[in-house]
Amino acid sequence: FKMDEAGLRGRLKRSKLVLGPIKETAATFFAEHKPAPIGCLFHDMDFYSSTRDAFQLLEGAPEFFLPRVFNYFDDTIGSEVELYNDFTGQRLAINEFNEKHAKKKFSRSYHLKRHMRQPVWHEQLFVLHDFAHPRYDAFVSDENQQLPLR
Repeated sequence: FKMDEAGLRGRLKRSKLVLGPIKETAATFFAEHKPAPIGCLFHDMDFYSSTRDAFQLLEGAPEFFLPRVFNYFDDTIGSEVELYNDFTGQRLAINEFNEKHAKKKFSRSYHLKRHMRQPVWHEQLFVLHDFAHPRYDAFVSDENQQLPLR
């Protein structure tokens, strides 16, 4: 896609634009960028292979993630033309990730059905639970409690 890369980079104040094949950029992301703990990821990968490759990022050390990370996947619903299912595309990559990891699991974000109207994007939101994360067992049920990020 055409992009004014220099113009875009010039507008960024707190963000970094990382370009390149996801298989390569995910493998070196933490070493090169040392980000604050990640609490949300947006996956606009379109394909099984790129989504699978992007999941390399999720192998990073716990200090780079919150214990629960929201993940939005743009190609999990589709229409009567795409006919996405659990054995193709992003859904297949999610299922394979869950099978491969005993202590990290993607799950649907069920709380949205209870607390909010039901737009389509609710069905595209998953939460990655890292059960081995050192902060996973921190009490988070009290909505007035402030959970430190590090």
